[in-house]
Amino acid sequence: MDITDYLRALATRWWVIVATLFIGLGGGFFAYTTVDPTYTASSQLFVTATGSGSVSDAYQGTVLSSQRAAAYTALVSGQQVLSRTAAQLGPESPDDLVGSVAATNTPQSPVIAIAVVADNAQTAQDLANAVAANSIAYIAEVDAPEAGRPAVVKVEQTEIAALPSGPIAPDLFRFLLLGAGGGLVVGIAVAMLWTRLSNKVTEKATASTLLDVPVLGEIPKDRDLKKDSIAEFTIGQSRPAEAFRKLRTSLAHVDFENPPRAVLFTSAKAGDGKTTVVLNLAQALAEAGESVVAIEADLRRPSFAKIIALRSDIGLGDVLDGTARLADTIQYPGDTGVAIVSAGALAPNPSELLGSAAMGDVVAELRRNFTYVLIDSPPALPVTDASVISPLVDGVIIVAALRSSSASSLESVTKLLRTVHSRILGSVLTFTKASGVLEATYYAVEAPQKKRTTRRTAERGAPERRVAEPVAMEPGYTQQHPAYAQQQAPAYEQAPAYAQAPAYEQPPAYEQAPAYEQPPAYEPRGPVYGPQAHGAPPPTYVPPAPAFRPTVAVRPVPAPLRNGRHSGPQRPATATVDDATEGMDRSTADHDAEATADRHSDAFGK
Repeated sequence: MDITDYLRALATRWWVIVATLFIGLGGGFFAYTTVDPTYTASSQLFVTATGSGSVSDAYQGTVLSSQRAAAYTALVSGQQVLSRTAAQLGPESPDDLVGSVAATNTPQSPVIAIAVVADNAQTAQDLANAVAANSIAYIAEVDAPEAGRPAVVKVEQTEIAALPSGPIAPDLFRFLLLGAGGGLVVGIAVAMLWTRLSNKVTEKATASTLLDVPVLGEIPKDRDLKKDSIAEFTIGQSRPAEAFRKLRTSLAHVDFENPPRAVLFTSAKAGDGKTTVVLNLAQALAEAGESVVAIEADLRRPSFAKIIALRSDIGLGDVLDGTARLADTIQYPGDTGVAIVSAGALAPNPSELLGSAAMGDVVAELRRNFTYVLIDSPPALPVTDASVISPLVDGVIIVAALRSSSASSLESVTKLLRTVHSRILGSVLTFTKASGVLEATYYAVEAPQKKRTTRRTAERGAPERRVAEPVAMEPGYTQQHPAYAQQQAPAYEQAPAYAQAPAYEQPPAYEQAPAYEQPPAYEPRGPVYGPQAHGAPPPTYVPPAPAFRPTVAVRPVPAPLRNGRHSGPQRPATATVDDATEGMDRSTADHDAEATADRHSDAFGK
């Protein structure tokens, strides 16, 4: 687990942390009430040296006082002083005062500070003063001078203990702070340990990661859906119905090129809600005008007949073992338009029947007659029924229940289906929080509310409406006050209809020009000579056959030289290559053409 998983676990089980926090606060307060209050009082002794008033004597006296004060500190909290104090104050023993009296001395200081602790304010004051008095008496006995000589040092009580104003312990804030801190630590530890041990999937992102498929829909945890297993599609304030409509849309957009029509629904364990998903999704598809059939392929523990009114004596099992026809098992309960094929009688060998060729024929026939074929199968991990049906359909949808499905089970079901090369389309999460689903009540049309009538209103009756009476208006005054009814304005006179323009007169048809008259045939003028004079037809003109001249590459022919220079470039000339015509120039060709024309003229008598 990484830091994200830990934070998600804390966010999921926040109530555990809050509960332990309040438990810690309660424990701290309880500990505060069980502890006896403690009071403290203090007193102070001052050690001075006696001597002359010179400066050197004063300095030496100060040094001596500081040394004696350090030595007397141990005597103040010693056994002798405590024994005398205990005997003076009452039944306490010296051993009871050992931890209650403390004497301290600052280095190189002639002051001895006495602090006592007691469970009573008056006891603490009396104890501090008694310890100071007994200490002075005991020090005087121990450090007494020789007979006839004055004392070197003198001890005096410079501060008398006062009555404490309040207890110094226990401190309520400290106890509550310790209790809250302990509760937080325990709560975080419990949440982490719970997450590690439970291994339950509680978040959509975790389920999608474990299944490695997209989440197509989320079905909220609803009281009505849990009771009847069928959502109310006829009303507009049903969150489950809207969730199944969203699932219908997601299923239609899974694959545009190869949309799934035969879909198998399975889960990792029983109780995840796959049967509820199949029946409600079929109703949502039928609501959209699709022809849909739902098949109950759970031949071990059928449940369709427990949810809707169906015949349970005939069904899919009878079709697979050959004792019934498929057309006889299709039922249409209610007016939803959904076709149902129930499981029928329990079969001793469900896996063999579901994996037979007859099951493939059933799915193929239903695919030809219905747009969608939804199959409800047993859980994939306990039995192998879902694995043998998955090759017969277009895809598989895994149904997982949040907060009850473990991470290991989701990983196992995905791995099992991919082992048999199943096409996993996605997953559907059930028992989700309602906040993750669109609030259908926002779009619902509210029914008109009936106005509430109280008994007092009924007795008094409805108040009379006051209508303002029109006031006489001065001549020429046309504007009325807003408080009075406005006079109805005269009806707006509609403008006369727009006169339609006369129809466009089409111009006369274009007169076609007269047909072209072909000129008369040519008739020769003058006398006719030759064979035509005796009625013979004129000879037919036969043009001579042109000589064959193959064409070769074209190249420019330079002009003849003039004064040693070319006159300029000429257009390309086409040269002919032929052994019979080689050497023939253009003048010879022109001469032949003239001779041929003369022969034609003689033939026509010209």
